[in-house]
Amino acid sequence: MKGFDPEFRDLPDCVVTLTERVWEGRGIDAIRRFYAPDVLVHTGSGPIRGVEAGIGGALAVLHQIPDRRPLPEDVIWSGDEEAGFLSSHRILSPGTHRGDGPLGPPSGAEVTVQAIADCFCHDGRIHEEWLVRDAAGLVRQIAREDPGLPMRVATRWWMAATHSGWGAFGRPTGATVTMLGITHSELVQGRILRERVLVDELALRTQIALQAG
Repeated sequence: MKGFDPEFRDLPDCVVTLTERVWEGRGIDAIRRFYAPDVLVHTGSGPIRGVEAGIGGALAVLHQIPDRRPLPEDVIWSGDEEAGFLSSHRILSPGTHRGDGPLGPPSGAEVTVQAIADCFCHDGRIHEEWLVRDAAGLVRQIAREDPGLPMRVATRWWMAATHSGWGAFGRPTGATVTMLGITHSELVQGRILRERVLVDELALRTQIALQAG
């Protein structure tokens, strides 16, 4: 493949090997080697611009789950040397929650994270990436358990959408909106018994009204 190291047989081999070197081999410098300096990474929490910011995110994940192992499940890909390549890499990553971070204080829990990373590659480097992790599933594995109470999980999430249909918010306006929500779940024997979801509907209506004019 033009621009790629000759050690790689094809794009799936490149993607799987790079992922293994960064996460299991702790080869953080490989990110600088295989990602473009101005790489754009799209995540559920917002975009990340630049390779150094990406390295910071990777180090934060490794701090929380230092023994994280990326087990490849599949790579779906297309493209050619001239136009560039697109890959979609599905990963299952077991590990142990041992460090402080957004997941809270270390719990010692054995966790497994499902993730899919889509990448645009050209001339041996990744220029753009779309990364989705099952964050809610991860949080449920390190949930709070207290005597006399069911397992409780708090999940904070963002939603981005377009107001394109009829319903409670009136006629479609085409407004682009974002919504912050928090969900408290109670689980019994691995199943959700009760959920409470809170969103700010007034903020959503305000966004629609301001754009609709």
